Amino acid sequence: RFAAAGGLPTPLHWWDLDDLVTAGGLADQGNGTNDMGLTKASTPTVDTGDSPDGGDSILFNTTTQYLETTSNYNWDGAGNAMSFGGWFKATSVSVTFNALMMWRQASSSRILHLDITNLSPDTARGIVFDNQGTEQLINGSGTSTISSDDTTWYHIFCVFDGVDTHEIYVNGTSETTTTNASFADIESTENIPFNIGQASWGSSSALSHQGNVWACGIWDEELTAAQISELYNSGTGGKYADYTWT
Repeated sequence: RFAAAGGLPTPLHWWDLDDLVTAGGLADQGNGTNDMGLTKASTPTVDTGDSPDGGDSILFNTTTQYLETTSNYNWDGAGNAMSFGGWFKATSVSVTFNALMMWRQASSSRILHLDITNLSPDTARGIVFDNQGTEQLINGSGTSTISSDDTTWYHIFCVFDGVDTHEIYVNGTSETTTTNASFADIESTENIPFNIGQASWGSSSALSHQGNVWACGIWDEELTAAQISELYNSGTGGKYADYTWT
């Protein structure tokens, strides 16, 4: 077990994503009021020995494979700040984006969104929603281009300070910081499912993530650069069980 200097706050929701058993890798191990355990859709597989720390990860081979909560939940954060992300590896990027972490449905039911966007070059993109609908979209700068080479893992995080600033981190490094007075509090009380690897509205299969996922989490506070760096852990990361939380 290890922890960052000064400690890492316990995530509200966290999934190891190292197996496909609800009581194991798909269990929500955070300290939030919602128990957002995941279940598999279609037939994703366990990729043995293929995670940043040398353990197992979950592989989505087709656009029909993803993970989703079986029940609907609302945002249970105590504050307005939010940090979310995890480890991702892509085999391809769709014509629009690859859905990584999605807590949204229709335009009136949206909490968070993290994707790899099909730009030139492909970049990480994080969106935090306020008042259930207003979209605050932040693209990574492209300094750390996201490759769909099926070999490179990326640690992708979006951080929102709860007031007016969003920041994207890729592999422990800040990519983009955007401050805008129109950014607002996270106020969603909408009950919707949470997904990893799939957008959750309409005909969304084409937006699914094809590739691997591992160790994803959501915090109801603004993580610091040092804490993001600790989660990145020089490229080897760590599962929930590897950390001592404060």
